[in-house]
Amino acid sequence: MIAQLVKKEITEKTSLTGNYPELGIGKQAPPEITLLLCCSRTYVEPAIAKQIKTLLQQEINWKYLLQTASQHGVKPLLYQNLSTTAKELVPPGILNQLRQDFRINAVGNLNRSKELLKILDLFAANNIPVFTFKGPAIASLAYGELSLRQFGDLDILVRERDILRARDLFLSQGDEMKVELIELTEAQKEIFVKSPQIHEFVRECAYPFILQQSKIIVELHWRMMPSYFSFPIDSENLWERLIPVPLLGTNILTPSPEDSLLLLCGHGIKECWDKLNRVCDIAALIHKHPNLDWDRVMAEATRLGCQRILFLGLFLAQELLGTVLPEFILSKIEADGVVKELALQVYDGFFHNGNIAKQSFPVTRLHLKARERLIDKVRYFLGVSMTPTTSDWIVLPLGRYPSFLYYLIRPMRLVGEFLGGK
Repeated sequence: MIAQLVKKEITEKTSLTGNYPELGIGKQAPPEITLLLCCSRTYVEPAIAKQIKTLLQQEINWKYLLQTASQHGVKPLLYQNLSTTAKELVPPGILNQLRQDFRINAVGNLNRSKELLKILDLFAANNIPVFTFKGPAIASLAYGELSLRQFGDLDILVRERDILRARDLFLSQGDEMKVELIELTEAQKEIFVKSPQIHEFVRECAYPFILQQSKIIVELHWRMMPSYFSFPIDSENLWERLIPVPLLGTNILTPSPEDSLLLLCGHGIKECWDKLNRVCDIAALIHKHPNLDWDRVMAEATRLGCQRILFLGLFLAQELLGTVLPEFILSKIEADGVVKELALQVYDGFFHNGNIAKQSFPVTRLHLKARERLIDKVRYFLGVSMTPTTSDWIVLPLGRYPSFLYYLIRPMRLVGEFLGGK
C-alpha cells in the first residue's frame, strides 16, 4: 500500500479523502475529523487548502470539532489554518472563539518561555549543565513559532550525578516538589523531598516542581525516558549533539533534529499516542528540517532497538498528516507488517474508542508489540515488574530501610494486589 502511495503525485498523496483506506480515513471518517487532520499541520498545500474549503461547505458540528481539537492539543493549528485558508466559510462566532483561545495560548506560552529562560540562567549561575526539550524547545525547533503549539509544563534535563544539586536549587528558591500517585503525611513528605535516594523510586525519572511565583510546573528530568522502558537514548553523545535554537531573542540548547525525532516517537509510544499533537510534532519537525540525516536516524534507531517505534511515528505522520518520507524509509516501514496494525489501534484510540493509555493491560501489550527485539521485550517486562516505585516506597519509608529491599517488596506487593482483587 505504501509503495503505491509513493508513486502518486504529492498533491494526490496529501489529499485525505479516500486515499487512506488502510486507516479508515476518508469516506468512513466524519467531516469534522477529516477537517481537523487537514488543519493539524504547519504547512497546507494547495490541494489540502482546496479540500478544507470543500469540507467547510458541508454541515460541520463545530462543538464536536472544537472539543476534539482541544482534546488533542491542536487548536492553535486549527485556528491558524482556518483563518488563513477559508475564514469566510467559518461562522464568525466560531472564528472569534478560536482567535481568543489562540491569543490566550500565545500569552501563556510566552510567560512559560520567560520562566524557562530564568531557570536556565539560574542553573548556569550555579554551574549545573542543563538542557530543555519538549515545550518551547519543540515549538522553536519544529514549528518555528511559539504560538502554534500547545504546551503546559516545562521540561529540563540534568545528568543523574547532578540531580541532588538541581533538586536542592529548586527547593532553595521556595519551589514545591509535587508528590504524585501517593499520599504522604507531613513527616513522610519531609523524608521524601530531602532523601538522597528517592529518585530511584520515581519511575518517570523526573521531579515535578511547582514554581513559587508563577505556579508553572517544571519537570526536572535525569533521564529522557524511564529506565524500565528500555529506550537508552541518554548518553554523552546526546549531550554532545545538542544544538542551539532561538527563543525570545536568545538561544537555548535542545537535542538535534535527528535525536528529537527519535525522542518524539519514543514519548509517543510511551504515552500510547494519546493525542494527535504528538503526531503533529513529528510532521512539523520533518517539514522544518528537509535535510534531516535519515541515515543517522536509522543507525541510532537500530542501536536502540526502536526501529518499530520510529516507524510507527513516521507512518502516523504520513498517513494522517501527509508527511513525505524518503523511499528507503517507506520500504522499511512496509516490510514491518506490525506497524500498520499498531497504527490502526492508535487511530482507533484517537477518534473512536478512547485513549488506550487509560487501560493498563492494553498499554503493556502495545509497549511490548512496539519492540522488534525479544531482548527489549524481556527488559521492558522485567523493568515494569521489578523496578520499585513510590507506591513501594510508602510501604517501608526509605528513612529506615536500604533501597535494595524494595526490589523484593515490589513483586510481593503486586502479587498481593492481584490476589486481593480476585
